[in-house]
Amino acid sequence: MLACVLCMSTSCLCPQDFTVIERENKVLGCALLVPLGRDDEGVEVAEVGAFCVDPQFQGSGRGDSLLDFVEQEARRRGVQRLVLLTTRTADWFEQRDFKYIGEGASTLARSCSGSYLMSCIWFASMRI
Repeated sequence: MLACVLCMSTSCLCPQDFTVIERENKVLGCALLVPLGRDDEGVEVAEVGAFCVDPQFQGSGRGDSLLDFVEQEARRRGVQRLVLLTTRTADWFEQRDFKYIGEGASTLARSCSGSYLMSCIWFASMRI
């Protein structure tokens, strides 16, 4: 079973927002890049969601390659900051320069509701 970073910020997704790593008709990993618009500081923000790598391929560099590709795509789209929320994989993203920015609901998740968000941890990357 794939462990995923959830995407809770939007209900409207487009096929071009998904990236899939596939080999021999098997999904090895995937990620979602969701534009969120400008934040209160005027910075263009996007969320990384549904970030998954099959456990058989974790530790093989595929997650790093997938994140690099998503960051390149974000740059191409004019995104200046990536955010994600996670409850399980925070350490992996911290090792890749994502910084903790808070728990629970935030202004970036203003379109979301429900108690699930209260247990989530938001991270942001300033490196793109």
